[in-house]
Amino acid sequence: MAMVVIKVKQEIKNKALSIEVFMIRTIKEIVIDGEWALLGNNRLLLKDNGPEASERIIIFGICNR
Repeated sequence: MAMVVIKVKQEIKNKALSIEVFMIRTIKEIVIDGEWALLGNNRLLLKDNGPEASERIIIFGICNR
């Protein structure tokens, strides 16, 4: 079990290091698509009314249907 935890922590660290660092100044600049909208084969991003909405709403969750 300890080896699995170490492996997962190392995988997370490697992923974090490979992500390009960027600065978001407004919520309109956020784009959530591709792998960021999914968790495995499940939809993670349930609702995003888009960057042009006057008040942006982003809802994450797992839908078990």
